[in-house]
Amino acid sequence: MRVLFTNQLYGQGLSSGHNLYELARYLTDKMGWEIHILCGMAGYDGTRTDKSGSEISEGIHIHRAKLATFGKKNMLTRLADYSAFMLATGLELLKAYRFDVVVNLTDPPTAPWVGTLMTRFTKTPQVIWSMDVHPDAMLELGMFSYNHPISKASLIASGLSFRNADKVAAVGRCMKERLLQKGCRPERVEVITVWNDKDELHPVPRKDHPLRRELGIEDKFVFLYSGNIGLMHHFEDILEAAKILEDRRDILFLFVGQGGRFAELESFQKRNGLSNLMIKPYFPRERLCESLSMGDAHLITLVKSAEGVSVPGKLYSAMAVAKPVLFSGPPGSEVARTIAEAACGRNLMPGDVSGLVKVALELADDPEQAHKMGLAGREEFIAKYEREVCCGMWAELLEKTAASRKNSRKQVQP
Repeated sequence: MRVLFTNQLYGQGLSSGHNLYELARYLTDKMGWEIHILCGMAGYDGTRTDKSGSEISEGIHIHRAKLATFGKKNMLTRLADYSAFMLATGLELLKAYRFDVVVNLTDPPTAPWVGTLMTRFTKTPQVIWSMDVHPDAMLELGMFSYNHPISKASLIASGLSFRNADKVAAVGRCMKERLLQKGCRPERVEVITVWNDKDELHPVPRKDHPLRRELGIEDKFVFLYSGNIGLMHHFEDILEAAKILEDRRDILFLFVGQGGRFAELESFQKRNGLSNLMIKPYFPRERLCESLSMGDAHLITLVKSAEGVSVPGKLYSAMAVAKPVLFSGPPGSEVARTIAEAACGRNLMPGDVSGLVKVALELADDPEQAHKMGLAGREEFIAKYEREVCCGMWAELLEKTAASRKNSRKQVQP
């Protein structure tokens, strides 16, 4: 099998690029396939890589679009990068006939549109790996108006792309339901969640925890929010809960991450001077396991409008390190469903501050209950959301997609 993946980001620790890196390694090492990656030259923070335009690394063929160097510093640089990467994708897919399958990720959102057009031209099977549903995500967040001509054109292009792909891989059941509303055929949409490596992320004993010691929080019951601090998430409930529980000196609310709303949290901290609220940027990737295991319980939020268009992957990180999860978000989201099925946390509606405070006190006063929830999450993670499990599902999906197209070609031959 020869497979081409397109995504702006590629590499360890780079958001969607990390799962792509791990899948590429799996398909190369375990399946013996020839994997090609088309990616940009800039990282998530806009820094340009000093690596060459094309190389073979760890057996994987990497092709970097030399014009896609602007990153995601602001909307202008995003649009410039999107345009450059679209052009690079189109040019690369002129040679798509060389591949058994082409997989387009949704970064940039326009890449699958070009992918659908070019794969139809070259008669190559296409899979869309839907990390987010665009432009729906931006429209639901109010970044653009549904009535704008560009929005309407984008929705048409997106719908055509999703409906005409040979397969679409959604990262949650709620996302599959959203895609079915866009007209995708049920048999063409598969659910394969994002994942983590059980050996990279694992439980770390609370006693003598290195990062807890460095931060001076060894005696605290820590509620940890770790990950993107962006528009898809709401933080008002957590901040209000921190204010209400300020007198509980044994409880700490800790944010670790980066994103468009990071400055808001820092501003809130300065205005209120809460001693039970701590905000930190990301720790280095090599300390990820330590960072995630600092929390006695993890906090995840999702705005109501994001249900089905985005699925927070931080859930599987919390489960991997055996920590219970308190989720504030829509009940139909993949996160809420998984927590209920695995009995690894509690689900709350956005705005239910009193409910969050009640559950926080319950777990802080009964750490053994929190520990049992965490172990249940780790068990479910190993069974369903570990790297080997999910990458195996991807290999099966790609094999079936390639075989299905070959069989259809044989049937039309005289």
